[in-house]
Amino acid sequence: MTSLEDKSILFYLMFIFIIIFIGFMSFYSIKSVTGQSGGSQNTTVNITVGGNLDKLIVDYFPVNFTLGDSGLAPGVDDYPQRNNEYLSVSTGMNTNVRWNVSINATNMTDGMGNYIPVNEIKVSYTCYTDGFKIDYTYKIDLAHTPRYLSCENGGKTGLAPDGYVWVYFFLDVPTGQYNSTYNGDIWFDAVSLEAREGYNESIWYGPNNTTAKIKTRIDIKWTLTPINFGFVVPGHHANATNNQGWPTNITIGAATNVPVDLYIKGSDLTSSNTPDIIYSHNITYSNAINETEWPFPYVHTLNNTLPDDSTNGDFANWGNISRDTNVYSYWEITQVPNVLSGDYSGNVVAKAVEAGNDPTPSG
Repeated sequence: MTSLEDKSILFYLMFIFIIIFIGFMSFYSIKSVTGQSGGSQNTTVNITVGGNLDKLIVDYFPVNFTLGDSGLAPGVDDYPQRNNEYLSVSTGMNTNVRWNVSINATNMTDGMGNYIPVNEIKVSYTCYTDGFKIDYTYKIDLAHTPRYLSCENGGKTGLAPDGYVWVYFFLDVPTGQYNSTYNGDIWFDAVSLEAREGYNESIWYGPNNTTAKIKTRIDIKWTLTPINFGFVVPGHHANATNNQGWPTNITIGAATNVPVDLYIKGSDLTSSNTPDIIYSHNITYSNAINETEWPFPYVHTLNNTLPDDSTNGDFANWGNISRDTNVYSYWEITQVPNVLSGDYSGNVVAKAVEAGNDPTPSG
């Protein structure tokens, strides 16, 4: 065998060996991999949770300052709501940020042009946050623009995500407020500086959620009294004395909240020393506003009773009188009857009723 043939055989043997070796290693590797157990490899799962202010929740509304037909008298201050003690303001369970709340309102109106200004409604409040109760007892006047309800605790501003506020309402009724039923609107606005845009504000709107009924009030008083005729003799005429019936004055007070009609009645004059009587019809009064109108064109006899039905006041200008008005009258005794000498006295009663109403109610 030649040297060349030997080299060829050796080359082929080495080639076959290499192929067998590669095949063996490949098989062993596959077997080793498929036969392994308990191996692991880690990766991460990522998510970013944004700040969220959930919807605003208001409980125990509306705010009603009167119940039934009772009504409020004009001139009262700091009158609390009657249907509930407070309104509760919170947010939904998905709130995960601190938040603040503000409130604004409207005038209370009756739909006929009468209104109670919004600043007559006041609130105080209590914050429940971070496990603490914080009372803010000073009263804040409401306005058309939001009023901020500050809640702070331990350097933390605003309410915790699960915090809430109780808001207490009070009403001042202006003097002379017209008797009617009034309604107004309120808003609560929650805002968070920690929440992302679009998830940082929630508003609650309560139309006709403030209500108050104001009852009729009529306030009158006499001045320039008593009505005194002084010393008189039978058979003669006499005017009342200066500023004691000449004139006298009835003031329709500022607290009156309806236009009124004015009526007067009186009693007969009697004496403790004599059995005689000076009957009331001997006395007359005029609706004059000053003495220059003397002799008076209009006079009214002093009667013992009031009319059963409305006459719109004793005189034409004694009807539909507005509040805070002075009503003057001049008094005279047309003829002193022949009675025994002595001191005689009686009573004079002024009565104001809502314009158009009967001065002597039936029943």
